[in-house]
Amino acid sequence: MDAVMGLVGAALITRWSFGLLRETSTVLLDEVPSEDMMEMITTKIEADADNRIVDLHLWQLGPNQYGVIISLVTHQPRDPIHYKVLLTDVKNLEHVTIEVNHCDGEPCI
Repeated sequence: MDAVMGLVGAALITRWSFGLLRETSTVLLDEVPSEDMMEMITTKIEADADNRIVDLHLWQLGPNQYGVIISLVTHQPRDPIHYKVLLTDVKNLEHVTIEVNHCDGEPCI
């Protein structure tokens, strides 16, 4: 009976460990979050004035929590708070950092 219970315990631990690996591997390996979320962020920022995103980093902070760092150029720079407000309806975006650069030349494309 002891040997059978040992095998049952080993099976339960193995099943649990595979589930844990599946859940945590995306965070541990810094998997890129969905392309849909990146496209949504880009669309919301670039639809306002002549803003152009030149650098975008999106990563998972925890379960259903994401952080983003955005560097953008524009002819009419506004306060970073303005751009954060544009992203308020993006779900699960917990930490937002925005860098705004003034574009002096032709259209910022």
